[in-house]
Amino acid sequence: KTPELNGVVAAVKCRDALRAMGVGLKMGVASGPAYCGEVMGASGMYAGFTMLGSKAVTLAARLMCQADPGQVMCSQSVYELTKEDVSYSFCSSRGVTRIPMKGFTESVPWLEL
Repeated sequence: KTPELNGVVAAVKCRDALRAMGVGLKMGVASGPAYCGEVMGASGMYAGFTMLGSKAVTLAARLMCQADPGQVMCSQSVYELTKEDVSYSFCSSRGVTRIPMKGFTESVPWLEL
């Protein structure tokens, strides 16, 4: 399995488990280099947990913000790497296949799991 497929499978499992509890979580899945982990303050004490990285982190966050409760939205690159193993829909409840997103010069494909 690729990291992208692992991410999609994890997102679908989370969505389905939370749906069963009546929770409509919104998720965005994108792929690229990122740092995910603890951050220490100047004193060396634990200061929090963060996710930083390339446009992939920003894209995942933007996809999540555009999703409806209970939706998992994926980037084009994740789609390309997982389309043989996962079923996607190109249309959302909004009836569009591409959406403009802040920070991206071109509109982004709207790919729903």
